[in-house]
Amino acid sequence: VFDGCRLLLGSKGNKTEQGGPIILFLVMSIPSILAIVYFLHLQVFVLRIDLILTGILAAFVGFEFLLGIVCVIRFRGK
Repeated sequence: VFDGCRLLLGSKGNKTEQGGPIILFLVMSIPSILAIVYFLHLQVFVLRIDLILTGILAAFVGFEFLLGIVCVIRFRGK
């Protein structure tokens, strides 16, 4: 549910070209990144498929975070 709300805010901010929802998207990305770190490193029993899928998730969230920063910079300039 949390990740769905995060993605909805990012999508809304991108479509309307407003920085506010994207900033909230970036703030909500931090707990998602912390959850990924927990699943990768702090969980006691991790399967190989968990490592692969969580690594892919980390790549997507990191890429979304970087693109969110770029969008905030572009939308603030308008």
